[in-house]
Amino acid sequence: MIRIEQGIELETDREPVWGFLSDIDRVAACMPGVDSVEHLGDDRYRVRLGVQIGPIKANFKGQVELYDMQPPEHMLVRLDWKDQETASKARGEGAIELTATSAESTSVLVKGE
Repeated sequence: MIRIEQGIELETDREPVWGFLSDIDRVAACMPGVDSVEHLGDDRYRVRLGVQIGPIKANFKGQVELYDMQPPEHMLVRLDWKDQETASKARGEGAIELTATSAESTSVLVKGE
């Protein structure tokens, strides 16, 4: 299992950061390989994503769910993907934590596996 933990400090307060991260269309527009996002309701989305690492290509279709949302501090993300050609699967869960480090600064911590 792969574990990821990454943090960044942003020079803005938490509300605009939360607004961006909780808007899947805005996040998807910044992610290479995202082909489409379909809103399913209740903070669930169907996403198509193309990925290539060297000569290996995969076209995933899957669901993204945002849950346990506690604006503007915390959200959990669940991913469930399936490659359309090989039926390979990928699943993951992660947490996004926003901490005000000053009146105009926010620490973003993303953890996942």
